Parts: sequence; C-alpha cells; structure tokens
Amino acid sequence: MYFRFSYLLLLVALLGCRPEAAQTPTLPVDFGQPFDDEDRQYQAVQQKLQQPVHCDFVEKPLSSVLKKIGEEAGVEIRIDQRALESAGYGTDLPVTLTLEQIQLRSALDLLRRILDNGRRVDFRIAGDRILLGDIRPRDEDLLPVVFYPCVDLLYSADGAGPEEDDLTYTVTSSLEAESWEELGGPGTIYVESNGLVVTQTDEMQRQVAALLAALRQAKSLSSRNYDPTPIAVDFDAAAREELRRKLREARFEFLDFRETPLEDVVRMISEHCHVQAHIDAEGLGDVGYYGSMPINGSWVTGSAETVLNDVLRPLELTFVYHDEFIEITTPEREESLPITKVYPIRDLLAEQRPAEPAPKQTGGMKFAGIPARQGPPNRAEELVDLLTYSVNPESWEELGGVGSCQPFWVSDALIVTQSLLVHEKCERLLATLRRDRQPDPPAARALAAQPTPSLVISYDLENDDAAAMEVFAKSLKEEIEPGSWDGTQRYVRVAGSRLLVKAPPELQERIGHWIAVLLRPRPAEEVFGAPAPRVVF
Repeated sequence: MYFRFSYLLLLVALLGCRPEAAQTPTLPVDFGQPFDDEDRQYQAVQQKLQQPVHCDFVEKPLSSVLKKIGEEAGVEIRIDQRALESAGYGTDLPVTLTLEQIQLRSALDLLRRILDNGRRVDFRIAGDRILLGDIRPRDEDLLPVVFYPCVDLLYSADGAGPEEDDLTYTVTSSLEAESWEELGGPGTIYVESNGLVVTQTDEMQRQVAALLAALRQAKSLSSRNYDPTPIAVDFDAAAREELRRKLREARFEFLDFRETPLEDVVRMISEHCHVQAHIDAEGLGDVGYYGSMPINGSWVTGSAETVLNDVLRPLELTFVYHDEFIEITTPEREESLPITKVYPIRDLLAEQRPAEPAPKQTGGMKFAGIPARQGPPNRAEELVDLLTYSVNPESWEELGGVGSCQPFWVSDALIVTQSLLVHEKCERLLATLRRDRQPDPPAARALAAQPTPSLVISYDLENDDAAAMEVFAKSLKEEIEPGSWDGTQRYVRVAGSRLLVKAPPELQERIGHWIAVLLRPRPAEEVFGAPAPRVVF
C-alpha cells in the first residue's frame, strides 16, 4: 500500500511538471516601455526639426549660428569638435545664410552642404538633442536603427514572394547609393520578419519612409480610373510644387538689366514671385563665380521661371527647388540632388506582347543586378529601355550619369531617380504613349492569338530502368498540366534513358525546371525536414 501511494505521488508530480501545450507566447502589457520612451524622445526632436527659424547671418561663426537657431527651435545642437577638426573645419567657420522662417531641418541641410556637402560630417539626432559629428563607420553606434513593417511590399497581390532582393535593391539603388555599405557608406538594410531593418542617418531614414509610402500608394491604385501620375518620394513635394507654380505664374514686362549684380537680379525675381532664394556661394565659388558678378539682358515679357533660366544658362548655372526656397547653384550641385519618383505603369504592363520562344531558358531574367520574375523579357524591361535610351541617354548611370531606373514588380511601377528636367521629359513621353498609342492591326492580333507551335525536346535522365522511366513519364503528365497530354500535339514518350517531350516552348521551360529539381541531389536533412546545422562564426 505504501509503495502504491508513493507511486501515485510520483506520477502526480511528473504530470505537474509537463510543459504546457505549444501556444503563441504573449508579452507583458508593459513590455517595451523603455523603448517607447526613447521613440517618443526621438519623435519629439523630429518635431523640433520642423520648427521655423529665422536665418540672418553674414560671416557669423558656425557655433554662434547653431546656438541661435537651436534656441529658436527649442533644441540643443552640439558640436563634436574632434570630428569637425578632422574634417578640416573649426567652430569659428564663417557662415552666411539669409532666409526667413524656414524649417530647422532645411537650415541644417544648408549648413551640412557648406561642410563639404555632408561627406564627412553630418547632423543626427542623439537622445534629446542634435549632434554635428562624423558620419563614418566608427560612429555607427549613433545611427538610428528602424524597423519598417512591409509585408505588403514583399508580396504581390497574388501572393507571390517574398521579393526580398527586389525591395532591398530598390531602396539602396534609388536613395543615395553611396551612403550604403556596399559602396563604402555606413548604411545597412536587412529583411526580417516581413519588414526592413534599416541602419542609416536620420535624413536617410526619412527618405526610406517616403519611398515605401510611395510604393504602397502605387500598389494601392485602383485599376478602374487608374491614375498613372508619378508619385514623388518626398514628404515636402507639395511645397516644392507650390514654389514652382509661383515662378511659372509670375510674369515680367519690359525687363532690362545693365551690369546688375547677380544677387540683385535673384533678389528682384524672388521678391516679385513672393518666394525666397538662396545663392550657393561655395558652389559658385568652385567655378569662379560670385554673387556680385554683372548680368546684362532684356525681356519684353516672360515668366519668372523663364527669365531666371535665361539669366543662369549662359553662365552654365541652374537652380533647384527646395521645400521653402529656390537655390542658385551649379549643374554639378544639381546632380547631387536628384529627385526620385515612382511611376505607376500597370496600364502599360497590360500591353505585354508575346515573347519569342526560349525553350532553353529556365532561370529568371535579371535587370540592373536584381532578380526578376520567371519568364521571358517583359513589358517593364521594355519601358526601362525606352526611357534610358530615349530621354537624355548620357544622364543615366549606364553611360556615366546619375540617373537610375528599375522596375518594382510588387507595385507595378518604375522607380526613377533623375533631375527635374529629365523627369519632365519622361513623364511627357509616357503621357504621349498613353494618349496616342494605337492597337495592333487585327491581323497581328489574330496571329498572336494562335497557339505557339509545339517543340520536341529530348531529356536525358541517365536511367536505363524501363519501369522507372515509365513512372517518371507518368508523374510528369500528372504534375504538369494534367489532362492536356493528347498524345499528338503534346506527348511524353520513353526512349531508353531519355524522355521525348512534345509541348509548347513555355511549357518546356517548366518541364526542364521540374526535371532539374527532381534530379538534384538533396541531403537527408532537406528530405526529412530536419534543419541543417549552420556555422555562425
């Protein structure tokens, strides 16, 4: 009796120690509270960056300028003196900046460009303040790491995916490629848990968020009343468009300049349009120009945008639009400020033409180094070629320019990074195609509708077992389009160690891939589902 009772006690103890049934773990309600506090602190500084500041500085020390605009915005701006000195600057660097009521973010961006265009030093959020310091890898611990959930951009509407390489390549090639680790920059990007983990500067994080938002907008467009208007990858795009509208609508009558300093011409035009203007003194100085250089010319009539272009073009200068002002600068400087837009092209993809037979091609095609969907060359690639070969070819990266264009399949879109002028030409070309395109002649449509002639291909399986070959042939017909094998136009026949297959080219591609997968040697862990060990270090 004693032993039976002891056995029952032991059994109860063992049952009480059994692990709980497998279930999804739940986190405590307050989990992540410290991280939430840090996020709120980060967002608070982001709000400070949007505060307006008044810049009226002429040859003022950099330290004084940062202290003044920081106090006005309500945030401390500190200087890493060692990093600044390593870049060849001092806190007493003279700064000239005269713009009224611009965002703190815009003022810091102009100062960053004065400091070697941000190649060695940059501004970043550090806790509850802003730090001017080195951007090189030794300071990567100060770079913000952001997780962007984006399952909707990793999978297409039909569930195909995940398109991990497509998304990461799209981000790194479209947004300041030199800022990512592949080209020596500090930024990194990884796909994890149906999202992107991005380590980058604050400004680059802002651009990543804008690109993902634009890709989502393109994907969400309804096919009914489809709107193919390019989507700017810029949260301040509306402000820039408003500046441009003002320059285009403002007109001059009987304008005449005689030995008028450039800075006075720019000031008169900007005041007439009620916009602010900034002259890139460092950029102009690099090409031997200065604000007091004389301008001569006369105009009977014209818009402010036309007059400004006429004044700057003979000097080989240009101007760019920012969110709150225009900047007079050099073409080289303009190239460092490309504009990225997402071009919806779902309506143009519907024009997919039948491809040439390619029975020997079993892999996916590639464009610009990224894997594409399986199949023959498609309409998206044709549109990329159309733009890059037809619109200012020398401005694209293939010929040494800064422009880039690649398809993003999940959103049915092209991502184009280019200057404003080239964007306008691309938009005009695609709009013309949409408006004036003509359908194929009826005879051509009828020819395209005809079934593709079947091909006979011999697949050597290197197996002389007749019974095994028959099983292989039967399995093929059951796995690939069962019921379509009529024995005449489509058949599978055994000839020794070979399978003779008659089928259309596109079906032969699937068959070749199916056979290659079945014949590929696989380790036992893969066959039986056990994970293979991975060496981490």
